[in-house]
Amino acid sequence: MKRDGSYRYSLKFPADSEENIRAGEMLEKYGNKKSVFIVQAINEYLDKYPEVMNNSEYKIVSENDMLLVNKYNKLINKLIEEKLTEIINNILESNISSRNPKVLSKNKNKVQELSDNSLMQMLDNINTFL
Repeated sequence: MKRDGSYRYSLKFPADSEENIRAGEMLEKYGNKKSVFIVQAINEYLDKYPEVMNNSEYKIVSENDMLLVNKYNKLINKLIEEKLTEIINNILESNISSRNPKVLSKNKNKVQELSDNSLMQMLDNINTFL
């Protein structure tokens, strides 16, 4: 909020991660001079990432957040792949009239290709939900 030629803001964030604790401890050290540090940090960030100024929907994601997203993406990828493979194999085994091993093997390879392509498409879109 800008009033009387000055900006005034209040900050509150939980001490629930190493990043937050480190930032909180640093701000505590500055006492009543926090604004100088914050203004300098924001300006350095904006110099490094000028696109933030032009995009109101820009999301700042910490390295810890990205590690967590990657971890969940891998877990989801594994679960989807396992389930799709199980479902498709069940369908193939129940619908293939010929029990010829060559036919079964050929169809399983096609299913794996389909599964891989579908899975990659799903994972490309998963960031929409995170």
